[in-house]
Amino acid sequence: MARITLADWTCSINDCVNPLQGIGIRKDFTRRLQYHTIPASWIIAQKEMGAMKPPLHLIATDQSHILNGDISISHCLKLIKTHDNTGPDGSAAYSLRTAGLKLIKQLGKWISNNQTLQFHPNTMHNPPPPQKKLTVSAKANWDKVTNALSQSNINWFFHGTIDLLTPRSQRRDNAENYITALARTCKFIPSSYNHNNSTWATDGSMIPAASGISDKKFITAAATGPETLILQVKGRNASILQGEQMGLLAALVLAESPPQIYTDHMNSTTLIDDSRTALNQERRLRTMNGRSYYRWILDLASRKSATITYTKAHTNDASLSASLNREADHYASSAQKVISSIPIAPVPTFFMDPYTFHRETDGYIESNLRHFIDHFTAKQTADRLALMPKHRMATWLYDSNPPPPWIYTKASSAYTALVQLYARSGQLATASGMCQKKALTSPKCRFGCPNTETPHHIFVTCQRYSEMRTKALEPLTTTIKTRLDDAEVNSSHQTRIINTVKHIFSDSKNVWPLQSSMYYLGQIPKVEPLLSPLSMTSTINRSRLIHNVATDIHLASARLASRIYGDMQKEMTKRRDEIFGTRR
Repeated sequence: MARITLADWTCSINDCVNPLQGIGIRKDFTRRLQYHTIPASWIIAQKEMGAMKPPLHLIATDQSHILNGDISISHCLKLIKTHDNTGPDGSAAYSLRTAGLKLIKQLGKWISNNQTLQFHPNTMHNPPPPQKKLTVSAKANWDKVTNALSQSNINWFFHGTIDLLTPRSQRRDNAENYITALARTCKFIPSSYNHNNSTWATDGSMIPAASGISDKKFITAAATGPETLILQVKGRNASILQGEQMGLLAALVLAESPPQIYTDHMNSTTLIDDSRTALNQERRLRTMNGRSYYRWILDLASRKSATITYTKAHTNDASLSASLNREADHYASSAQKVISSIPIAPVPTFFMDPYTFHRETDGYIESNLRHFIDHFTAKQTADRLALMPKHRMATWLYDSNPPPPWIYTKASSAYTALVQLYARSGQLATASGMCQKKALTSPKCRFGCPNTETPHHIFVTCQRYSEMRTKALEPLTTTIKTRLDDAEVNSSHQTRIINTVKHIFSDSKNVWPLQSSMYYLGQIPKVEPLLSPLSMTSTINRSRLIHNVATDIHLASARLASRIYGDMQKEMTKRRDEIFGTRR
């Protein structure tokens, strides 16, 4: 039913352009009143996919029917019209259809020419047209249609990499032949622990080790035994999981049957053991990250009758399995130093789901899609908000240590958190904001200052709260100094932190990235660069000190902002009561 709905949406509504991929993802269907034809959830999902930057596509991972010519002539003509705005109209396709010609393969075939695919038409009598003799009009339309196809680009008819036009089984064979050829070409040194030409070990490596879903990362996979091969896994959506899987795949491809393979990836060995029971693992694989790699592993393990054994990593054991694992780990880790020279691993599109999400910067997405979209939607929203006036949400400019949770989630009164919320959203009841809402006539400071009453003015420069800022700064400076002394940080290394703390509640071009203090937004300058790595011998103690200093500054900043805004609200309420009391 889902495929029928997609076909109707593509051909009946959108001129044969797939709305979930390519140029179709940018089209807006929310204003076309198509909810009576296409489910509303589909239209909303398509809009959100197109709103992501870069957009998210849903790609069919087997499009071999296009290269085989099993595709409608009228469908291709509509796509040619969309991309080139030329070519025959629908009457040409109708004329051929009445003569029994419906599919592209009846007109010709796609042939590779200088690494590009071009359409080569048949003659009108080779092969002979089916059933009916071509009329004069049909012959003329034959020439028009075949000429348009010859001038077209194969990329107009599908979206994705060119290998998707190849049948799955052929892609699998090509990938395995590619890995075998790489091992012979690269000629890495075989394992020194190989004794029987059938024992292998695999491992993976990722730098940085704690990379998140949106972080750039470098992933390598290594397999060693009678031969050694190192590969790099591309795609930001990949992780150390794909590194471990690709190492195991390389060993399975290169090994002679039946091999013994040692790996420190327990999930893979558990899945392989479970696959040899009577239970079908396909339902389990549908929701697993890296499922196409797992399917390939299970296929190879079955074909080669491989014995895959888990071995604990990073041990000093003298056993063959531990020694081989250390060697594989050495290859995978050392390859990170020359990552640009490491060959790229094939992507197992041939074992992917029939429809798989893809994004240009991330590659094919087999991880949790809900988490993926939530993460990047939140990031995209934060980037957009960062461009708001005064760069209120440009959080990347400031310290990334998490704020202390107590005042936001545990405190009995949520006033501090409320002030932070209103400050960050630009909704504080200052004179400038109230003027914009026509609640006041003048944006000047209501405490007598000649300046405009903005949040920055109230919290940073207004003379009424100068004493309050000074009193809040003194205990903060003392607390930070005590922490540094307790951590035995040399006085010469304390200078930068202390000088920064002294300007937390005031503007400073040397302390604040935008020269303006943003403490009232819960932002603080980056603390980590202020403490030299040479100031402490223990990296753990240094990290703990940086976190504690950041926490102290954030607490003092949030509490001061609450006190200032509380006093301002109290004063404004008092004035309002006096005015209304006088009128009565």
